[in-house]
Amino acid sequence: MAVTRRELLLGSAAGLAIAAGTSLITRRGMAAADLTLPVGGLDHPIVPGTVTRDMMSFATDGPPPVLRMRRGRPFTVDVVNNLAETTVVHWHGLRIDNAMDGVPYLTQAPIDPGQSFRYTLTPPDAGTFWYHPHCNTLEQMGRGLTGLLVVEEDEDPGFDGDLPLNIRDFRLGQDGQFIEFFRARAAARGGTLGTVSTVNWQGEPVYD
Repeated sequence: MAVTRRELLLGSAAGLAIAAGTSLITRRGMAAADLTLPVGGLDHPIVPGTVTRDMMSFATDGPPPVLRMRRGRPFTVDVVNNLAETTVVHWHGLRIDNAMDGVPYLTQAPIDPGQSFRYTLTPPDAGTFWYHPHCNTLEQMGRGLTGLLVVEEDEDPGFDGDLPLNIRDFRLGQDGQFIEFFRARAAARGGTLGTVSTVNWQGEPVYD
């Protein structure tokens, strides 16, 4: 599937929604968050000709968005749990306050179904990172809960383009539906590998 550079940058084809500095919700006694991040289930085409059921995402209609923050600037995220199980969000690689690190029962209580949690992040380092859950991690990540996070530098480096690529695999059968996420024999040999490789939830995309 061919995707133009413009489409990728706009996020229309690869689900790369860019979020920065937009007030989306207001709670009583609290300022609006910069971003609301819904966690929920969805059906989505991964294998051509079929729709994979019971996927999970940090978006309601496709792959998790690419989150963008500025180095040294506070950023608030309201994570809303629409799953039928608990979850949290860990901001992998960010040197942030421990209370915001997203480790259940250690740095915070898990986010129960129907509840939300506000993360306040002030990333000290620019770079490309990723975010994911630490509740039922094997299955929640296996169903799609992995997203990219870009911390931008103080000054624009002036590159021609910025193409975030979320490279991952899924464990799907020939019918395009999920199979077991774990095999003991494979895990003992270096991990249970996926059966379908994707970039931004697409198989064999072409970026012009």
